[in-house]
Amino acid sequence: MRLDRFKVTNFRNIRDSGWIRVSEITALVGPNEAGKSNTFEALYRINPANPQDAYNINEDWPVDDWGGKSSGAGKIVCHAVFELDADEIVGLYEFAKLTPPTPPAPVEGAPSPPVPPAPTLPKALQLSAWRTYTGATQFAPGECRGAREAA
Repeated sequence: MRLDRFKVTNFRNIRDSGWIRVSEITALVGPNEAGKSNTFEALYRINPANPQDAYNINEDWPVDDWGGKSSGAGKIVCHAVFELDADEIVGLYEFAKLTPPTPPAPVEGAPSPPVPPAPTLPKALQLSAWRTYTGATQFAPGECRGAREAA
């Protein structure tokens, strides 16, 4: 799985980063205090190695919008879009595939039941992940669909 792009909003000194495309080599360049480290910190917290490293609205909400903090609990802080390659798509299908029920015993002279065709797997698949100040990381297939901010 490869990170394709991500976006950070309402995190420390970042109001809205816009979508940041990621490639094999990606560099964030800017002056000191521009938000480079905060950008990566927000991305890290989507799936932190230490579960205690969650977003904290009282520490991470932008100070220049402190008044908006009261309505920020359900707002998305970081949204990332990943791309799966063909082998990962097959592996995901194999993991999620259901075992078909055992068909009833054939009746003498009756035609055999049809065998369902194998599913056609997509050649490309995107997976979105996002996290809010108050929730766990959420996942959905595709870009942005399902990633809605709580009202």
